[in-house]
Amino acid sequence: MDQDHLSKDWKFCHESECTPDVKPIISQMPRTVRAILFEPEEVDLQFTSVKYQPSTETDPFPRPDIRSYFKTPQRDTVLTNLKRLDGKCLGHLLHVFFGQLELNMPVNRAIENFTGKADLKPWYGSVIVLRFKDNCRDYEDVKNSDVKALLAYFLTFKRSH
Repeated sequence: MDQDHLSKDWKFCHESECTPDVKPIISQMPRTVRAILFEPEEVDLQFTSVKYQPSTETDPFPRPDIRSYFKTPQRDTVLTNLKRLDGKCLGHLLHVFFGQLELNMPVNRAIENFTGKADLKPWYGSVIVLRFKDNCRDYEDVKNSDVKALLAYFLTFKRSH
């Protein structure tokens, strides 16, 4: 660069003439939301806090940090627009994370108790549920209405995945 270029007033000239070729990556601070947790060793569901990295321009989906809830890095995920017990749609998506089915994980007692031990295919390992905001680019705290909708979901879910 020449001296003349470097000595220009930044605010009036240099800023408009020198623009970076690449947009800077804006890193957002992790956020925390309330989630529903079904642990295999527990009798009842629990509410827990989950940290997540918000979506960005280059990564359109939020990234929850749920590693501590699963024994293996392999887990499945389901996005579902749940219906309440009366059959009406909730109008938002829930993000359901669960462990692989064939990894010798214990049966999830919390889900068994939650569903009244209905004659269903069992769930194994941990299950954690996050609630998407309207645009699916961010999460928000789960609501009490989500718990009732999850009951309907577990009672009708066919483990064909």
